Amino acid sequence: MRRARLAPALALTLSLALASPAVAADLGGDWVRSEARRGADREALEAEILRSTHPLPLLLRGLSRVFVRRNVRPTERYRLVDEQGVWMIHDLDSDTRWRADGVLELRENGDVHSHFQPPDRIHQSWRHGETGGTTEWHFDLSADALTITVTVNEARLPEPLRYTTHYERVPSP
Repeated sequence: MRRARLAPALALTLSLALASPAVAADLGGDWVRSEARRGADREALEAEILRSTHPLPLLLRGLSRVFVRRNVRPTERYRLVDEQGVWMIHDLDSDTRWRADGVLELRENGDVHSHFQPPDRIHQSWRHGETGGTTEWHFDLSADALTITVTVNEARLPEPLRYTTHYERVPSP
């Protein structure tokens, strides 16, 4: 009976230890778009725009493609910083910051909910106006590589738009 009560406490202690910021310390730093993968990422995004807009009538298809191309631009540089035990994601292109600790952040016309999934993932769900989606961050620390996959659910598109962008870690200035 005593052993049965200790097992949950031990499991909780281990899970807290494994989820501590010290385990994720290797995620910090500046992450920039991979030059080696930039062309392939751009081609894949263009193919995805064509696929997701194809079911639309011809006139709407062209207008939607222009709209999507203008509004879907992968961020060039992110900075991840551990600020007092909370991972902060800083989009250096737009000077926007998010917490990655599971706290829902309400913004002017949307919200962001980001949480760290030990040892090497961050999951974000977001809404901006009538558009929503998810962003999955997967770190390959052995190669200093980051893959970000974004799924956009836009009411005006018949299909979700899903694209991937590759990043590599660089020294912070």
